[in-house]
Amino acid sequence: MRYESQNSLLLVSSIFQSNSIEELAQLSEQVKDSFVRLVNEDANSHMVGSAMSVIGQSFKQRIIELGEEELGPAPIPYCFLALGSMARDEQLIVTDQDNAIILSNSFEKDKHDKYFAKLVNGCLMAWINVATHIAPVTSWPLTLSGV
Repeated sequence: MRYESQNSLLLVSSIFQSNSIEELAQLSEQVKDSFVRLVNEDANSHMVGSAMSVIGQSFKQRIIELGEEELGPAPIPYCFLALGSMARDEQLIVTDQDNAIILSNSFEKDKHDKYFAKLVNGCLMAWINVATHIAPVTSWPLTLSGV
């Protein structure tokens, strides 16, 4: 089991060192191998789900970082959340992605909507290129006080 843990950590490290969506897409091919190794080493379901969730969260975080590098810093504070199986540490290799973005109460549609629309749409397109299925819903922008 230690060998696969090291492989998973190496994959996570490589994800954070990636400089492009193309590099992330190449790394995503290793996710199935990590899953298979965990199963072959008799990892329990919690360990498999947790490892896959950490890998998925790493991809998601790096995609957002690359988006911010392209667009510049966010004009207001925000939080991008993983929901569903990833948030519960139950992710497997074939899964949809449920996400949310919480915007600061200082959000003003006229000033900030374009930035976050570009960030979210760019992240969705990148995630589709890198990983798996997304459940896109862009009609629910909420501020922290609106949650």
